[in-house]
Amino acid sequence: MTTQTKRLLEQNAGISHTQIGVDSHTVLALEGMTCASCAMRIEKGLKKVPGVRDASVNLATEQATVIYDPVQTSLEQMVQKVEAVGYKAMPQKPRREDATSTSADGLSSPASATQQADEQSKRKQAEILYKRNLLILGIVLTLPVVILNMFFMNRFPGENYLLLALTTPVWAVVGWEFHRGAIKTLRHASANMDTLISLGSTAAYVMSVVATFLPSVIGAVTFYDTAALIVTLIFLGKYLEARAKGQTNEAIKKLIGLQARTAHVLRAGQEVELPI
Repeated sequence: MTTQTKRLLEQNAGISHTQIGVDSHTVLALEGMTCASCAMRIEKGLKKVPGVRDASVNLATEQATVIYDPVQTSLEQMVQKVEAVGYKAMPQKPRREDATSTSADGLSSPASATQQADEQSKRKQAEILYKRNLLILGIVLTLPVVILNMFFMNRFPGENYLLLALTTPVWAVVGWEFHRGAIKTLRHASANMDTLISLGSTAAYVMSVVATFLPSVIGAVTFYDTAALIVTLIFLGKYLEARAKGQTNEAIKKLIGLQARTAHVLRAGQEVELPI
């Protein structure tokens, strides 16, 4: 559990969440989801926590909405459960004014909703920038690997060592997101697309390394281009997915901005403007 998560849990400890009868309602920001199976895994994990009445995970917004009994469980237990199944969770940053600005139907005020959307937008932009930098690194290193394998195969001494030097950062650095996801799922005796991608790229990379240093064992044929292309092309898809999610969040933020922020009320014959 990160320091930021612990701090948010401490802040949330003194703030009541939206009440639904005797139960409480809270939202967790999630990190690390890549597909619908990830959302289902988190949802099932949260529902197994004692005291959790219901849990719903939205892959597009990367949020989990949980209805729970605060007597039987706590936010910390839910965060720990999400981390136990291989993902990160962070409670929405508490705002004391929300206690008075939350409407009767359990919805946050436009101001607080906009602030949450802004924070989520900042996280998305940081994620997109990070993925873009990794994608650029992958493309810059993968292109020469492909060109060397297609047009200059076995043309000069030490070619395999050059291919090894170019492919290793792609497989290890750019591909780390896939390897990390595969390790997390394997810890829980499961598998997903990250497992397939990691297994395929690692097999091609390891065979190429063996062929480079021990050509007498499996021959001198290498597959560095395969390892690099698998990682880079699929990471391109990850980057495009992150951009699409970012655009979705921006659209949601604009819709939230259309909500009314004030209401006009007649009191003793006088029209009074009140914040919603």
